[in-house]
Amino acid sequence: MMLGMPRRAFTDLPPEVLAAIEAFGTPARVAIVDALRTYEPTTKTHIAEVVGIDYKVTLYHMGILERLGVVIPEKMPGRKQALYSVDVTRARELHMLLARALGI
Repeated sequence: MMLGMPRRAFTDLPPEVLAAIEAFGTPARVAIVDALRTYEPTTKTHIAEVVGIDYKVTLYHMGILERLGVVIPEKMPGRKQALYSVDVTRARELHMLLARALGI
């Protein structure tokens, strides 16, 4: 089972374009970002329910989105779970990089 992208297929692309592909290259991640835009700030549990994917799968995809700076956690005093939202500026930046790389 292959996890992630085959890097050798994209050797001529800049790292930021690879990050954009990684962020928006799966339907699950696009659905998570869309759901967060609608329900932010919210928990991973709520996003898993809204998107309709397994909680552990949600954790995996949100972890990638967080690492790429698209999803931002906010720890709230008195709450066990962080609340998550989308860094719209970062999401737009990655989207524009991807569009440019594809010639769109």
